[in-house]
Amino acid sequence: MSSTPCDLRLFVTLKVKPAELDSYRAAIAALGGVWRPATWALPPMSRKSF
Repeated sequence: MSSTPCDLRLFVTLKVKPAELDSYRAAIAALGGVWRPATWALPPMSRKSF
């Protein structure tokens, strides 16, 4: 298994339908929206590592 991220991205692009890709993007955006406040909720010392 020596597949590069580029190969994986191409595979996903070929296999995933546009509608599924949109919902995938929405899920990523939702995760990002949850992740960002979570990092800011951390103490200042650990916040610097992000």
